[in-house]
Amino acid sequence: MPAALVEFGPVAAARELDRLIDRFGTESVVVELFDHDDPLDSARNDALAALAVRSDLGIVATNVVHHARPSGRRLASVLASVRSGRPLDELDGWLPAAGAAYLRSGAEQSRRFARYPGAVEFSAELGRACAFDLRLVAPKLPDFPVPAGHSEMTFLRQLVNEGRPAATAR
Repeated sequence: MPAALVEFGPVAAARELDRLIDRFGTESVVVELFDHDDPLDSARNDALAALAVRSDLGIVATNVVHHARPSGRRLASVLASVRSGRPLDELDGWLPAAGAAYLRSGAEQSRRFARYPGAVEFSAELGRACAFDLRLVAPKLPDFPVPAGHSEMTFLRQLVNEGRPAATAR
């Protein structure tokens, strides 16, 4: 929907939203707003929020997170480059330009999205509703043999720091 809005305008975005509603129902569709400090974020979010209101849908404030802290921007960019198999200079349009795609506190999100009352609270509510215990899906893997004095995690950390794969470190 945001891509349709940016590329083709509000009518195309409305068509995309209607397609999602037809496919999943109004009870399963929400409209996502995010803010990466791009000059056009406010206009895009205002248009998306208006479409949500038109369709009586909830609005969630997210951040399309690419890294945990602002300092993680460069590493996230390099990882995206490696994943895509393309050089960094070819990813210019695909990565947030301002490095603002980090995990924000609830207070920071509340300040950024104050124009959209209830969006941050609804995001938290939706997150709680979707949460589950990761131990329920964790595979039961066999123990990995490690040297005396190490746990699997400390041995893995040592191998990573040395730059060797575990299979060759035995």
